[in-house]
Amino acid sequence: MKKADDFDAAIFDLDGTLLDSNDSWAEIDEIYLLKHGITPSPGRSAEMASSSYEEVYEQIKKLGITDSFEDFKAEINEIAENEYTNNIGLKDGAERYLRHLKDSGKKTALLTASPEKLYKPALKAHGIYELFDIFLSAENTDFDKYNEEIYFLCASKLQASPNRCIVFDDLYKCIMAAKSAGMKTVCVYDRYSQLDFFMARGFSDEYIYSFSDLLADPKTT
Repeated sequence: MKKADDFDAAIFDLDGTLLDSNDSWAEIDEIYLLKHGITPSPGRSAEMASSSYEEVYEQIKKLGITDSFEDFKAEINEIAENEYTNNIGLKDGAERYLRHLKDSGKKTALLTASPEKLYKPALKAHGIYELFDIFLSAENTDFDKYNEEIYFLCASKLQASPNRCIVFDDLYKCIMAAKSAGMKTVCVYDRYSQLDFFMARGFSDEYIYSFSDLLADPKTT
């Protein structure tokens, strides 16, 4: 695989890309449903794990949940906070690759749907918070991560041209939005979003099963 190194700034998704968090989200979603008297059907929590807040909310409304979106999001983030602080691991090779970028003088951004109360303790727990130049949460913008405008905004904050940015994400819609913004893309494998991976890898500039793939000696790949 050709190394993805022709860029000035790298933009990383969090869940399913840098963090191996979707196992925890399956549990978090199940706890939320059980608290509201709903027993998840087999596979439902796993399906919800790789979905956005908005997508999960639309799903649970069909199950009879009447909470507002704001109340739903606040409650589920409260359940998630302990997991992000104490229990969620990094994807293979993620720390080494981030340090490689920092040593190479590349700018780095975290672009996530998760709020600061989740991403900050998780990154600090793994000693990589300081490796990012900027942090951008979709909840603090007018755009979700499926909208190309959030990628333009992120590039602006990085003071980088969009066509000199590369985006790492595990979700098809996010890869599409980044491509629409004129950015290079790398689709990252996550078992909870396998369908996205197989859909996106055909038009993403590169795809990886591990960040170690980008650090391997090209003579051995």
